[in-house]
Amino acid sequence: MIRRLIYSLVGALAFSTLLVACSGHSNDPRLVQADSLLSQHKDKEVLSLLSSIDKTSFNKADNAYYCLLLTKAQYRNHVHVPGDSVIDIAVEYFRENSDSVRYTRALIAKGEMNDALGNQDIAVDCFHMAEDVAASTDYNNLGYAKLRLGFVYQNEYLGVKSIAMEKFREALPLFRKARNKHNEMLCLSHMGHLMRAIDDKGDSAVMCLNEAIKIAQDLNEKSVASECKYSLAEYYCLMTNDYGKAKAIGIEAINSKDFDLEHPRLHYCIAQIYAHEGQVDSAWHYVNTAPKMVESVDTMWYYKTLADIAKYSKQIDLSQRYLNESNKISASMLISGLNYKLLSVEKKYDTQKVELKNQALQAKFQNSLLIIALCVIIVLVLIVFVIRYRSRYRLKQSEFESMTADLNASLRSLEDLKNTIKEHEEKKQLTSSMGSDGNNAVNGMKSIIDDQIKIVHQLILWSYEYDEKKFAEKFQSIMSLSEDGNSSSYWRNIQTIANDLHDNILVKAQELASGKLNESEINFLALYSCGISRTVIMLCMKYKSLGTIYNKKIQIAKKLKVNNLDEFITGFTHISEGQ
Repeated sequence: MIRRLIYSLVGALAFSTLLVACSGHSNDPRLVQADSLLSQHKDKEVLSLLSSIDKTSFNKADNAYYCLLLTKAQYRNHVHVPGDSVIDIAVEYFRENSDSVRYTRALIAKGEMNDALGNQDIAVDCFHMAEDVAASTDYNNLGYAKLRLGFVYQNEYLGVKSIAMEKFREALPLFRKARNKHNEMLCLSHMGHLMRAIDDKGDSAVMCLNEAIKIAQDLNEKSVASECKYSLAEYYCLMTNDYGKAKAIGIEAINSKDFDLEHPRLHYCIAQIYAHEGQVDSAWHYVNTAPKMVESVDTMWYYKTLADIAKYSKQIDLSQRYLNESNKISASMLISGLNYKLLSVEKKYDTQKVELKNQALQAKFQNSLLIIALCVIIVLVLIVFVIRYRSRYRLKQSEFESMTADLNASLRSLEDLKNTIKEHEEKKQLTSSMGSDGNNAVNGMKSIIDDQIKIVHQLILWSYEYDEKKFAEKFQSIMSLSEDGNSSSYWRNIQTIANDLHDNILVKAQELASGKLNESEINFLALYSCGISRTVIMLCMKYKSLGTIYNKKIQIAKKLKVNNLDEFITGFTHISEGQ
């Protein structure tokens, strides 16, 4: 029952998630088809398809998507739109629903529409917002926002063409990453067009234009190829005075069936070349067959061409009048071309960039401080580690010196034991009263003591040669001690020495303790009564520290019901000596 309830809850959650997802994205296949046609630049088909759609059944997501596509299609088909109320529906919806891709596209569409209406300041604002909103991996939309900014600034005659060049340069690698050849071609053609008028950028301009022509031919974009050829012809005519190459490229572009430039400037360029060559009739032919003038710059070039024709026709006064008209139009273009609105918008975004840069520098400074703090902490930790290491090293040295002193003390104790046995032998006159068996026992005791002396000598040598762990292993090995510390010849020998020197001290201690002394405590008492050093006792008994010896002395004294273990052993020593 519980499992069924869990499955029901999971199913309901999945269904609600699906509903949310469907409400946030368009599912209408007609809109998806229109978007696909738009990407293929089939603009008339898109507008026709969108016009045939009944959008009364659309949800908010579909309606916003429709408004976006409709605005793009109207702009590409040069349909006049009086205001931005339609595209604002898409902008607001995609902004509120955090759909960054379509929000970016909607901002670009709004910018394009305002650019067509002559509201360049609003257009620039929209394109800059699209730059900020677009994800860093959304190469197409991010690049297109920069491309559109370049278009706006390129059309101004003064002050902002450098911004256009910057935007084209930023957009080009994005389109290459997205493998968008069409927009890559547009970037290259406009970069070449701008660079051809810069003295030291001529080679770069020619390279960009030739590359754009190649891509245009691959994509069958013949009008773009013609534009690029016009730019090349104008470059060779005005910048390098290579009239032959300029005329050949220009005539090739004009004579192609796909030549559809909206301005007459290529015709005027070729007319000027013919006038320079003295072929006035040919010059007039290209002037008379030129497309209709639509911009001020066309009129300026028209009068400049007439001035050249009059000049080479020996009509100097007429040539000067035409030249004056051309200069007036040029001056007027320069005066009116400084678009203060655009510069103010760009200044706003430049200020934002500076603020962001300052924030980045501040964050970098804070990160640097953090790194410095971490480095200081690491250095302090290393210093503390070195100090502790040196302290431990000194402590080890001190322990080593203490251990060596203990071993030397053990050596002296064993020598004293040997002398004590000798005196004990002389007092009891063991050789006369005990016969050969007693003599053998005494010799056995001497042999045991001699072995102990040799052992301690070896231990002293090893204490200089090995570290603490290895020394302990060597000690255990030479003593032949078992893992449990019992049933070894070493303990039997020590117990024999202790009992013989101290009047059966171990037997009597067990009697006083009512049999409560265990084997480990008996072994400890045997070592301690023989004057063995604390270090040797610790190693023999396999204690972890010297403090354990102190605790053992107290435990054994309690079992023996005496105040002090040292006084107990001394008492037995006196008894032994008195006998």
